[in-house]
Amino acid sequence: MNDYRLKLTKLDNNNSSAPQFSLTYSVKKTLSIEAGYDILSRLKGDNDLIVEVSGSIILGNASPNKVTSDFLRNTRGLNLEFEAKQKEIPSRFSIFGIPLLNQKTEVIDEIFAYIPNEAWNKFMSFMPVHGARYYITPKPENPKELIGKTIRMTERERAENFDLTVYHAASLCQFGLWSAIYGEDDLKKILGI
Repeated sequence: MNDYRLKLTKLDNNNSSAPQFSLTYSVKKTLSIEAGYDILSRLKGDNDLIVEVSGSIILGNASPNKVTSDFLRNTRGLNLEFEAKQKEIPSRFSIFGIPLLNQKTEVIDEIFAYIPNEAWNKFMSFMPVHGARYYITPKPENPKELIGKTIRMTERERAENFDLTVYHAASLCQFGLWSAIYGEDDLKKILGI
């Protein structure tokens, strides 16, 4: 699938929890999932990855509980290794579209699933549309151990331990990319732009 245009932008930012690059793609809304899957396929190559789906990183009007429960059901359906947990975070609300934090907290679900390269072609059917993080592994690893280590890592440690960390929201046709080993030229070569 190449019916889309890519734009890679280097961001001026030294924060390890924020992306180094923004990657946007232009495509008909009905094709955003397929285009996102194609781009992710290029970025991951033949590598395995861990997918993080969390109620705290879901964008738009999607129900975090529905997104995480659907992802968990599909992960179980493919018999993939995963870990699901609940986490308490500050509630958010908005006034005139400006997001604000609330004194109250809410409980959200977090799921970390190991997607081996052999199962990647089945993943498109349930790829998260409203936001997920992808941690691309440099080599195949023990799924259960790697998930456990990933959950215990800080954002900075994750960025340093994975070849590439990708945030993707197909609903926005946008990626955020962070890598300790790939520069702008490397990413352009991988993406074919």
